[in-house]
Amino acid sequence: MASASSLLKPTQNPTSQAVGSCVRGLYPAGRVTVHAPESFDASITLAAFANPQLQLLFRYWQTRRLGRNLPRRSDIDVLDLKSCLGHLIVIDVGQDAESLTYRLFGTRISAALGFDPTGFDLMQAGLSLDDPMLRPYRTAAKLRAPVHCVNRMTRPGFDRLWERLVLPLSRDDQAVTQLLVGGYPLQA
Repeated sequence: MASASSLLKPTQNPTSQAVGSCVRGLYPAGRVTVHAPESFDASITLAAFANPQLQLLFRYWQTRRLGRNLPRRSDIDVLDLKSCLGHLIVIDVGQDAESLTYRLFGTRISAALGFDPTGFDLMQAGLSLDDPMLRPYRTAAKLRAPVHCVNRMTRPGFDRLWERLVLPLSRDDQAVTQLLVGGYPLQA
């Protein structure tokens, strides 16, 4: 298992260019760059969140653990998260996080970023393993712990700080099999 310090080590350059023609045209709406995180933490407190909906999501995830380290996807009821719908992403995680496939991509996130990558495996984008787009997902899967981060995301006509909470889910309370992600733009 990778150490927390090696997974939390910041990257040097913003390298995410996982949209546009470089990924088989899966993201035709424009080029989005995810920059190195302005904040990145796997030791989360409620005070860390700028968006109160992420506080709600984090508290809900904690209650759904039901005495286990990690909740199952079946423990999560989307009706309980109505106020977060549109801002949720579900990612299927392959063994050792060798694949990260978008199962669900929130409509409000899609609208803000200008694309919907549902069904796309991020690991096929040719990004480095510590790329700012992949890093929170891979870290949550490897550490089996929630990750909170704030990244600047840019594309032509779009430049926003984006707050993400990545919550691991597991079928067997051992391996992470899915990630539940809440994502919100921060107010300017």
